[in-house]
Amino acid sequence: EILKTQVNQGGYILFSGILDITNEGYGFLRALTESLADSQNDTYVSQSQIRRFALRNGDIVTGQVRAPKDQERYYALLKIEAINYMSLEENKNRP
Repeated sequence: EILKTQVNQGGYILFSGILDITNEGYGFLRALTESLADSQNDTYVSQSQIRRFALRNGDIVTGQVRAPKDQERYYALLKIEAINYMSLEENKNRP
């Protein structure tokens, strides 16, 4: 509810979480404060974002998040700002 209120007031929020990639190729950012368990605050990360930024399981991703729309169950990652606390530019050359 806190996240929903923040999103409704400002349009989006900045969220950081640990990436958990599913077998289907999309993933979820698990809140650092939720003991990495599934929660209603999980944020959906699309397969295309995971491929585009070469994201891996366990990466700490920070980005702009929007509230779920009509029939959606999860928040959605709109724009990645940082990966593992480093800029996108710094992450381009990671091994």
